[in-house]
Amino acid sequence: MSIASVGNIEKILERDGVYPSVTEGISMRPLFKTHRDMVILERVSGKLKKYDVALYKKGEKYILHRVIGIDDEKNVYIIRGDNTYKKEYVPMSSVIARLTSFKRKGKSHTVDEKPYRIYAVFWNFIYPIRYLFHLARCVLVKIYRALFKKRGKR
Repeated sequence: MSIASVGNIEKILERDGVYPSVTEGISMRPLFKTHRDMVILERVSGKLKKYDVALYKKGEKYILHRVIGIDDEKNVYIIRGDNTYKKEYVPMSSVIARLTSFKRKGKSHTVDEKPYRIYAVFWNFIYPIRYLFHLARCVLVKIYRALFKKRGKR
C-alpha cells in the first residue's frame, strides 16, 4: 500500500515527528481501503517489532506494509502487505515511520487496542490458507480463460 504524499514525508516526520495520510492501493486490505482510511505514522525510534506496520521508501514511492519477521544478522525486516503474497526484505535503515493509529470507516483506533492486535496476529497466522486459496483462484481463472478462449475461436 502506498501513502498519498504531499511534500516530503521525511522532512515532515523530522519536523513534527508525526505524519497523517490517507491510504492508496490494495496491498493492506482488508484493513485499509483506498482513500477511505487515514493513518497516523510516527517517526521510527528504535527497532520495530513483529506485526508493526512500517513505512519505508522504495524508489520514489512510500510503502506501508507489515513486519512479519526480523533478521538481526542481516539487519533487515521481513515485510509483507496484508493482501500480498511476496515477502520483502527491507533494510532496517530504510524504515522511516511506523503506524501508531488509524481512522477506519470514520472510527479512530490505535495499534495497542486488543481487537487490532488480534487481527494482526490472526491475519498472519492464516497466511498459508490464504495463499492456497490465492493459488487455487489463479489456476481456476487460467483454466476458465483457456476454455473460454477456445470456445470463442470456434
